[in-house]
Amino acid sequence: MSDGWTHADIIAIFNVLAALAVGIAIVYATVRGPVLAARQADERRGQSEVRSSKMWVFRQLMGHRYDVMQPNFVQAFNLIQVEFSDSPQVIKAFENFIEAHGPVHNTRADLSAFRTSSKTRLLNAIGASLGYDLEQLDLMEKVYSPQGWVDVAGQQAIIRQMLVDIAEGKRQLPVLNIVPDVFLEDIGGGKFAIKVKQVR
Repeated sequence: MSDGWTHADIIAIFNVLAALAVGIAIVYATVRGPVLAARQADERRGQSEVRSSKMWVFRQLMGHRYDVMQPNFVQAFNLIQVEFSDSPQVIKAFENFIEAHGPVHNTRADLSAFRTSSKTRLLNAIGASLGYDLEQLDLMEKVYSPQGWVDVAGQQAIIRQMLVDIAEGKRQLPVLNIVPDVFLEDIGGGKFAIKVKQVR
């Protein structure tokens, strides 16, 4: 070659450049690889945590769907806007449920069925967003709530109302005096005397 570079010199330079490129790639991979792996692991962990949170809400709603007044149902329901903010279908069903339970519909003749339907559509939308294919009829009919729970809830409501009425002066506290028969016999036989004394 006319400029003083031989064929061997050019090959040597290419070999040095190739080795340099490989070295840079190794350093980059050594530094960047763990960072990317950690980031991907964080993303996977984040996705898993998001799904776990959504599943917790779904399980609570499903487990207490027999009574929307249950504290667990209400707590989970109030998290829907946070946990399912990325699902327009769920948010729409959430808003429909709130509207169905608002006072504007209280005079509907089919109020109970209307509200049950809104609950079913909500559960169906949440289940679909999580990959579950739920039958709406099953959601409405295949629910277990022991009669004992219903009885206890009814009794508690009666007791609560009685105490509220007493506190508001609408009802008196029921008091029953019980005197043993033996004591009455002793009084009748003259063994005891009842003396009433007026205190001023």
